[in-house]
Amino acid sequence: MRKAESKQSDIFKGVPSRDEIIPLSKEQKLCSDCGAEMKVIGREFVRREFRFTPAKGEVVNIYVETAKCPVCSEAPAMEKAVQFVKSHAPEALIPHSYATASVVAWVMYQKYANSMPLYRQEQDWKQLGVMLNRATLANWIIYCASQYFEPFYNYLHRELLKRNFLMADETRIQVLHEEDRKAETDSFMWLFRFGEDGIPDIILYKYTETRAKFNAVEFLKGFQGDLEADCYQGYNNLPDIKRCCCFAHLRRYFVEAVPKGKELDYSNPAAQGVQYINRLFDHERYSAVKKHTPE
Repeated sequence: MRKAESKQSDIFKGVPSRDEIIPLSKEQKLCSDCGAEMKVIGREFVRREFRFTPAKGEVVNIYVETAKCPVCSEAPAMEKAVQFVKSHAPEALIPHSYATASVVAWVMYQKYANSMPLYRQEQDWKQLGVMLNRATLANWIIYCASQYFEPFYNYLHRELLKRNFLMADETRIQVLHEEDRKAETDSFMWLFRFGEDGIPDIILYKYTETRAKFNAVEFLKGFQGDLEADCYQGYNNLPDIKRCCCFAHLRRYFVEAVPKGKELDYSNPAAQGVQYINRLFDHERYSAVKKHTPE
């Protein structure tokens, strides 16, 4: 029982919890022998349940309050201007739209985190009684991405380039319905991030149609420091940047060379290589953190 309770605690960690007590029925509250009212003396745990409340939306009508000065309003006409004041309503997320941050954030989360296309989301909203079409959802995403996310992304990009140590990598992806490109054509998603130097990470992605070197040159323009990446030659000879090797890639070949079951046999040259790189990594990591951490 203890193991089951422990496992459930891990599953529902962070989920709000409450107790529900099932009361005695009217018949049970009376003693079956003498008819006296029974007195509750305790409760017994039966089981733990997980309940889900389906998503729901609501329409909120926004009003602002208007007030006037009671003293000025009692003055003779034209003798003194009556003072009026109105409360300030926050700006709409999208001008002339009923969209809110909570709704647009949910649409984006469903599309990009849960891979749910807009036409399926359209059906979900319909089941909730809200007739939102996919074109509207797409317009919300486009507007918020350009007006809110892009400026913030550009700010993080500027902060990223101020650091002394960055990591980079790129991976192939395929994009449907790109103009003048086949769906099978390789595109690339680049990733750039801070090094592990004790300061909160910034991780930025950049999409390009090719893996050409000028993409890295353009993104890293203004950066002066150490860049750690894999063996891709596109990172070679970047302006004002010192290229660093990746210990994970270097270590991989030694790990693959160690015979099965010989990982701890330090008489084996490949196992010795793994140990050497591990120690070298610890030394270099400590030196890098010390070098790049602001005083």
